[in-house]
Amino acid sequence: MDNRRADMNRPEAPQHNKTRRPALAAFFAMAVAIVFEAIPGGAVLRFVSDPAVSQTSTEAFSCFDLTPFGYANFGPFLTALLTVVTAALYLAGSLVKKKGLVTAALVTNIIAVLTSLMPLVMFGGDFYPTMLLGITLILTGGAVLGAAAMVAAKPPKLGGEKIEQ
Repeated sequence: MDNRRADMNRPEAPQHNKTRRPALAAFFAMAVAIVFEAIPGGAVLRFVSDPAVSQTSTEAFSCFDLTPFGYANFGPFLTALLTVVTAALYLAGSLVKKKGLVTAALVTNIIAVLTSLMPLVMFGGDFYPTMLLGITLILTGGAVLGAAAMVAAKPPKLGGEKIEQ
């Protein structure tokens, strides 16, 4: 039997399945980012131990810890919160047939990427640990997957077809 005939008789997959895969992949990227954010090392604070010799000590915190937030290092905590919200939106967008959820997830994902860069912009490279760089890269990959889910969810254009009444 000819394979082309078998493929022609097979029904096409629904449009939602094309959207579900990238959205689920973006959800799993967010889940990996949440695991990395829970590990101490995503937020760094430097304290002066001995002012006479200007000796400093560095302490690492989880992104979910409020201690860096209290010392005006807002980026890691906001990134962690936005990552949780983004993961929930990607999961809901992959389960429910609404393009708006994937769009909202992509917007919050991009905002999470920007907030993960806040320590670098506000305090410099000394307060931007490699763990946070890895989280930023994972969030960026999730944004790319979210954009792929949005492109897959776009309905086909109906240009050129006339509707008869």
